[in-house]
Amino acid sequence: MKIIKKPSEVIEHLNSIIKITDANKDALGFNAVGVYEDCINKGRIWVAVDGQGNYLGHLMHGGKPPQELRIFQICVRKKYRGSGVASSLIKEITDYGEQLSCLNLRADVAEDLTDAIQFWQAQGFCSLAARKKKNSTGRKVLIFHKRLSTPSLLPNDPLPLSITSKFKSNDVDSYVIDLNIFLTLIKKQAEEKLIAEIMQASMAGEFSLFVTPEFQEELDRNKKGDNDPILILAENALPVLEKIDETELYKLQEEIRAVVFPNRSKTRKNALQDQSDIRHLAYCIQNSKSGFITEEKALLGARGKLQEKYGLTLYSPEDFKIEYFGNIDPSPVDVPLSSEEGAISITTFTNTNQIKTFFDRVKPALDDVSNVFMKSKTRGTRERKNVSLDGEVCAVYLAQTKGAKHDSLEAFFVSLKDALSNRVIVFEHMLECFMRLSQVTNASKLLLHIREEDFDFEKICMSRGFERSDSIYNGIISLVKISCPLLITKANWKDFRTTILEHTNIRLPLLIPKMRDNSTGASIIQASIASREYEIELSQLETFLSPSLIMLPKRSGVIVPINPTYASDLLARDQTLLPFELSEEALLRLEKVYYRKPSHKQILLVGTPIVFYESGTAGRGVIGCARITSVKVCSYDNALKIYRKYGVLDRQELIKQTDKNGNVQVITFDNFKEFTNPIPMKRIKELGGAAANLVSPEKLTYEQLFHIVHEGMKVPSKDVLISIQPNYLAKILNGKKTIELRKKPFPANGGVRIWIYSSSPTSAVEATAFVTTVDQGTPDEIWSKYEHKCGISRKDFDDYFSGSKVAYALHISRVQKLNRKIKLERLKQISDGFRPPQYYRYIDHGSDLFDK
Repeated sequence: MKIIKKPSEVIEHLNSIIKITDANKDALGFNAVGVYEDCINKGRIWVAVDGQGNYLGHLMHGGKPPQELRIFQICVRKKYRGSGVASSLIKEITDYGEQLSCLNLRADVAEDLTDAIQFWQAQGFCSLAARKKKNSTGRKVLIFHKRLSTPSLLPNDPLPLSITSKFKSNDVDSYVIDLNIFLTLIKKQAEEKLIAEIMQASMAGEFSLFVTPEFQEELDRNKKGDNDPILILAENALPVLEKIDETELYKLQEEIRAVVFPNRSKTRKNALQDQSDIRHLAYCIQNSKSGFITEEKALLGARGKLQEKYGLTLYSPEDFKIEYFGNIDPSPVDVPLSSEEGAISITTFTNTNQIKTFFDRVKPALDDVSNVFMKSKTRGTRERKNVSLDGEVCAVYLAQTKGAKHDSLEAFFVSLKDALSNRVIVFEHMLECFMRLSQVTNASKLLLHIREEDFDFEKICMSRGFERSDSIYNGIISLVKISCPLLITKANWKDFRTTILEHTNIRLPLLIPKMRDNSTGASIIQASIASREYEIELSQLETFLSPSLIMLPKRSGVIVPINPTYASDLLARDQTLLPFELSEEALLRLEKVYYRKPSHKQILLVGTPIVFYESGTAGRGVIGCARITSVKVCSYDNALKIYRKYGVLDRQELIKQTDKNGNVQVITFDNFKEFTNPIPMKRIKELGGAAANLVSPEKLTYEQLFHIVHEGMKVPSKDVLISIQPNYLAKILNGKKTIELRKKPFPANGGVRIWIYSSSPTSAVEATAFVTTVDQGTPDEIWSKYEHKCGISRKDFDDYFSGSKVAYALHISRVQKLNRKIKLERLKQISDGFRPPQYYRYIDHGSDLFDK
């Protein structure tokens, strides 16, 4: 292959360039014929040709070097794609840019072109931000940059991993509530229970609720007959915002109208309601409230614009709903501990007086903390533990959801027994419990409070990714950390990326990148902050996010055998098997040790995911996974001295692992995740791993590791595509339908994502959602429970279930409409033989259909 650049040679391929660009207008856009001729004459189009001079592909570039070099087009003939033509063109333009002393190479790509995004990411480009203006087709365009190896005055510092978003735990948010919320309560509509919970949470002091002066005027207009006690309560009990000067209010209303109702007439039938909605928003903005709670879909549809222009956040009642992941065990780990000072126990406390006595000993410094502990909570996750030494409480622990949208989890840990020999181990255990608890809610941030003098605890937290927060309690320092899923894959990458951006200002690639190493062999992910590009080491990011495992495509792992008794002591934390010295301490260590004879140096590498297979007849199969933090070879004596505290050690077993020189291989690992669903050897062999009985470490491919961790952690590795009639999908999108009905069993329960195909005449995938739970019963039972959430008449319901003895109710949440519909014709192009499902079909996360 050869790349030609001379205009006199390139012009011969003009017809080929025009032909291929016309066939790919959706991706490349439209350019007049004269544009290509002009670019060729200026030397801005290069062509790749084969040995016979046949056209293979081309690249169009421009920009203003050395300030910026841009790639406007790159295209390759279909049959030569994947053969390295495009990569060669990119390398050529990269070398050219470096010769011109350019710092960056830029390419703009439409956000919906998944293949193109994957290509640019694979070429080392990073998407910093979307262009503010959409292109001529109305599509959002992403700006991709590649940092060139041109000497720069800017230092090549490592990417700073730090939490930048502000968080004050002891501030009580205040919200303004709309009249329609109360009307829902009175009419006992679909969201009645959730709205009642919001009111209870407000009365319990989780946040405060206000109404506007417009609320009272609207209430007077809606009164019919006898006053309802709920409306009387709303009118007389809830605080009212201050009135605004009418002239000032009118000016603000007109601004808001242009944002929320730009195309609505002031004289339309419901103009009075529009005016009332606008006045509500004006009062909220003028009084600087945290947000406005409403069920009005038109207002919620403009929430992004209102947030951007005025800093006002709109919430629906659904935003206050607390959801849990049903496949993760929220229970903390309780193990017996011992100390020179006596027996230690960690239990759920029920004796309030005992805890009150504990706090009385530390007044007045911890009054704020004790108030939080003793305060009743209306809803959410709340776990209170006390640590006792010979029956006397020496520490307390609280973990609870907090915040209006319950996007954080907060805990206190107060230790008074400074001389306690196991105090650090106890704290590590409590921290582990807290980290595990964070996985059962949708918390995106963790907040932990400890005493100022407990600097050793602070150091442990810092090693786990915590940073100092701006939260203030007397005598207490507060540490904050991002909470992420245990398993991060292409399925939840978008939400993960959004969380990282929100809390750190770090922008990760739009699509999950493939595994990639830098020049030193370290696995890296490209990222950027404030339009500056960085390479962040994967191990560094995982430590910051621990205990998360990021399953980048092409990331391989290793499977190792482990003795069942050893596994129970070291990994499963079984209380009935504690035969070795210091086992209590080893059980609770965040970092642990695995020993074997020195070997397999090529696959036992730092940062590699490691899965443990319980060997022997008593073994349960693959029981969990972790991440290798170090691999060392040392003498038997040094292993006993240095690593004894990391794990259970039986001398005789350790001797068996030494080689002829008396050395043993020591593999430390952290972020251990015990599988709720152990995987038998039969299944491992089906996946192509462990061809024989597993007696030594074996490498796992990405596909094998992917299936093992998904199955072991009960995380769906497939989405589900379902068909819904357009009229019912419209009700799902506007929130009037939260239950989808089915006559046949649904394939999964608890947190599975669905892609919604709108049937004829739409014939396109239009939205995604999650099925949180599935209820089963007779048709009459399902109707009795969910008639207000089904979005269907009783007659249509009876017609649908005619002759059926069983009905299934799918609870739908987190509905998102796609930016662009995926039409049936496009689906057939992506997946040969695609047919819309009558009920449902699986979409495997490894399939091309899922990627698109």
